[in-house]
Amino acid sequence: MMKDFGKETIDNVEKSIQYTFSNKDLLIQSFIHRSYANEQNSLSLESYERLEYLGDAVLELIISDYFYHNYREFNEGQLTQLRAQVVNESTLVFLGKKANLDQYILLGKGEQKTEDRFRKSILADVMEAVIGATYLDGGIEVAKKVIYHLFHPVLEEDSSFIKNIINYKSILQEYWQKLHKNQDIFYEVYLEKGPENDKTFYVHCFCGKKCCGKGQGKSKKNAEQEAAKDALIHLGVF
Repeated sequence: MMKDFGKETIDNVEKSIQYTFSNKDLLIQSFIHRSYANEQNSLSLESYERLEYLGDAVLELIISDYFYHNYREFNEGQLTQLRAQVVNESTLVFLGKKANLDQYILLGKGEQKTEDRFRKSILADVMEAVIGATYLDGGIEVAKKVIYHLFHPVLEEDSSFIKNIINYKSILQEYWQKLHKNQDIFYEVYLEKGPENDKTFYVHCFCGKKCCGKGQGKSKKNAEQEAAKDALIHLGVF
């Protein structure tokens, strides 16, 4: 076991990702930056880069599978948007910090001075390397559990990540028109509460002449989106 990555560090990482490695060397390797490996002058010390390559592919597969099975009415373009929102550098950095994985990265002395690069790209790479390591150590089901744990904050349906890219009104419109070409969808504000600078809008969604959903929000647009989502649930789409 490396002196810079002792038992306490391993225990902390395993607790953060909720997985105990059989091969601790794989876990350690996923935190070794090339600059650190070069400074050690050890032919046996390998950086995380190969694990990162593998983890990137595993992550994309698991996230794609998750959205495919949980958003059955989404077309290819919508599924691709969802995946791109989750599998990117900024999200990986956000989640890596949330799991405190940034504290354990092994950097060379010169690389330690490059704050911005460390914060953005290296932590994202380490996240993918950790996923690659869990896949090699425990297989695809283990990797899936670790990914679901780490990515839970952005995979929740009510997370800002999901809400920002799902247009429930468009999905409802497309679905309804396939079934009822001659019936329109419209939205009606039936109640407004609060002062002018902090109103809450309450909206009904009508599919044809029938009220099929309701929602509320701090803007009419958000309230309509929530009403459309409620309609999709009641229609059995979601």
